[in-house]
Amino acid sequence: MSQGEPRIWVLLGHRRGDNNQLLALAHALHLPFETRSLRYNLLRKVPKQVLGRQLVSVLPETRKWLEPPWPDLVLGIGHRSVPVARRIRIASGGRTKLVQLGNPRVHPRNFDLVITTPQYGVQEYRNVVRLPLAMDSPHAPNVLTDDERAFLDALPRPHRLLVLGGPNKHWFVAPDDVAAVLGNGYRLGEIAAEVVPNGFWPLDFGGALGEPVTRGIAAKLPWLNGPDNPAATALRSAGLPGIEAIDAKEAFTRK
Repeated sequence: MSQGEPRIWVLLGHRRGDNNQLLALAHALHLPFETRSLRYNLLRKVPKQVLGRQLVSVLPETRKWLEPPWPDLVLGIGHRSVPVARRIRIASGGRTKLVQLGNPRVHPRNFDLVITTPQYGVQEYRNVVRLPLAMDSPHAPNVLTDDERAFLDALPRPHRLLVLGGPNKHWFVAPDDVAAVLGNGYRLGEIAAEVVPNGFWPLDFGGALGEPVTRGIAAKLPWLNGPDNPAATALRSAGLPGIEAIDAKEAFTRK
């Protein structure tokens, strides 16, 4: 280790949530640290076992920040920064310690410490620590409104929170068979939905980047052109407010 306080690098990426976790850990150390904001090219998709300790997936304009003096400790997250962290350790003569958060997609033995959460299924190893939830910076707790408090008080206890996101290679939860994943006694109690702007739909990349869910949407929803405005009925069933003020069918239209 270098003289005095250790030199710490935090490898930031493009995801705010990932960066927040890294910064929460870095601040918790109560030591000075430096950030390295990295961006990657399409080679980031190459398996990390193939990339090894090469920097070919890092864009040149951010690769320039990876210069000596090398750090004593590197904090990274996910899989994109894995080749970078491993390259730094080699460049330092093996002196740099590596801590990786999330799912590095390589064996944990490549790091000094892996801090992960249950959804990733990282294999058991002596240097793997599993947290029940992702890290975040401390902040003041939200104060519940009277309606929110009444809603929670009416639910059976114990209360458990399950956050469901988009497609995920690690887990699939079928709405009609939640118990198959979460265990007996669990059921889907309520779904909240929101109509959002079209975003990048007109670009319609497709191909290797995947098929937009809106492509061929009319064929996927044969009931949409039925009588009695079925689009408005569907939105009301989802609990969305203000349906009367909009053309409900627009929510199911690809533009």
